[in-house]
Amino acid sequence: MEQQPIAIYKESAKKQGATLRVQLHDRSVYLHSRIDPIQEAEQLANQLFSDSVASAFSALIFLGLGLGYHYRAIRRLVPPQTAILIIEKEEQVATFCRDEMTITDPILVNPTKEELETAIKELPSANIKMITHRGSHNAFSSYYDSLWQELQTFISHKEINIATLGKFEKIWLRNFFHNIPRIRKSPRQQHLSPLMACDNSLPAVLIGAGPSLGDQISWMKENHSYLFLAAVDTALKPMLDQGLQPDVVFTVDGQLINSLYLRPHSCPCPLIAEPTSHPLSLRHWQGPIFFFSSPFSYVRLYESIHGEFGELKHGGSVSTNAFDFLTRMRFPEIFLVGQDLAFSKDRAHAAGTYLDELMYNRENRQRPREQALLQQLRSLPPQYRLANQGNQVYTNDKLLYFQNWFNREIPLYQHGKVINLASEGLPLAGAQFSRLTELPPFSKVKTESVFYQTWIELTSPGYHPADHEEAKREFDLQMEELTLQVRFVLTKLQQGLELTTELLRLQRYQQAEKPLDSRISRLLAELDHLDKEIGSLEQTNHLLSPVMQQSIQRILSGSQDFLDEEARQNPLRKSILTSGKLYQGMHESLSYSLLCLSKGKLLRYE
Repeated sequence: MEQQPIAIYKESAKKQGATLRVQLHDRSVYLHSRIDPIQEAEQLANQLFSDSVASAFSALIFLGLGLGYHYRAIRRLVPPQTAILIIEKEEQVATFCRDEMTITDPILVNPTKEELETAIKELPSANIKMITHRGSHNAFSSYYDSLWQELQTFISHKEINIATLGKFEKIWLRNFFHNIPRIRKSPRQQHLSPLMACDNSLPAVLIGAGPSLGDQISWMKENHSYLFLAAVDTALKPMLDQGLQPDVVFTVDGQLINSLYLRPHSCPCPLIAEPTSHPLSLRHWQGPIFFFSSPFSYVRLYESIHGEFGELKHGGSVSTNAFDFLTRMRFPEIFLVGQDLAFSKDRAHAAGTYLDELMYNRENRQRPREQALLQQLRSLPPQYRLANQGNQVYTNDKLLYFQNWFNREIPLYQHGKVINLASEGLPLAGAQFSRLTELPPFSKVKTESVFYQTWIELTSPGYHPADHEEAKREFDLQMEELTLQVRFVLTKLQQGLELTTELLRLQRYQQAEKPLDSRISRLLAELDHLDKEIGSLEQTNHLLSPVMQQSIQRILSGSQDFLDEEARQNPLRKSILTSGKLYQGMHESLSYSLLCLSKGKLLRYE
């Protein structure tokens, strides 16, 4: 356990500057050299940041501040636009530092996880360097080691989010326009709001597709008449294969493979889906479909006209959406089944899932199933953790991200308790671990529950018109206006690409330390005017957000992989190339948007 300091003293150094002495229970630790802390800091800065390295990082995170000598020395070497975040454990140390020098960059003193995550979101995502202050680490090694791990996790999650947006933006756009005819025939999630007023005494089960699912299917079959079963799409096949039908199914993913979890199976229960789910997931579903809101801007535009679908929290996994739904229904007990969040039993999914069978079908003599499984498990670097029953299992950053989400949300649930049944899965904060043999018998049959009777009534199959003809016409007019704006912006973006091409040609003849060529100045002014003209189109600019996530995020996060060597040394060329890259990405993305808008016009009248 980390020792808390008894006192912190400021002492003069022998040559110049000062140092801090941290008095712990069993020792004293000096945060700086007692001889010449300023020279010590200069040497450290020169070792870390040579001339070629100083501009390589878009953000620096200082772990431990001391009196700030190393911060000041490094700040002089890196470009002024480099983003900097300082984290210090002790308020008194930060106070001493502020008395010693002026700190212009933000300082977080012993921040919470939420404050850390917020600060990381505001930093560029690419080329981040963390600098641990040696003296601070000597005094509080456990704190700064833990802080390093948390920061690495937050940075990794941010990179995953950006990669996800870049990978799926076109899929979401295409899927939404294909799903509009089905969305218009579906009830709103608010249609289920009377359920929240019911006297709910039923226990619910959130069924994931983790490796432990097979161990708990027999228990669910025995108690099916007492439990409200909520399954994610991946778990549907192994449940139906065992003759177990859920009361509701959730799906959110937009890839084609996810539609195969639902398509071959006959299940009349309700489906709760995101509007950007794959169209085939919805087309072949026999029961009613409810939708919930999405952060995707085209969905938000649809909701502004037709009314909101209803919110569910997003945590990166369909299980997180399902858990939030169950908490809103105020179940007294929520059992977590198949929520391993780890590769227990040396598997990624439960036996009998579509993905598991797909691996068997692809097996051949040169690539046996075991090799494919190992490749899947090692797609990300393994992280080792203790499971609920005490044995060690391995997981990865993606699954730990989901664990962190549950660790935040489960303790907030005040209407009942959450019970984790995955013995070889990861522990979850606020969830009680229990073995099946330790569970008491259930007594109340769900068909006798007012809640369940209301659920059957509200989710019975039937046509629920979601909007009126007037709202449909308004949405169609909005899409027509948006199509015209996108066409207009595309012409402006094409002009921007031509301007940047001409600027790059002229820039090659521009000599350093000489006034800008008049033609370059004129073209730069035209480029600036073009930026303002595009930015003035509020609705199109709003929709650029999801469409342009990958290109804009990478550029604004400090990524320089599109710059040549000359641009790294020449600010003018760097600025022109950056503008050109943004225009190119916007043009490509909006061209695809225009294609989807054109197809969507036909699909809306199916």
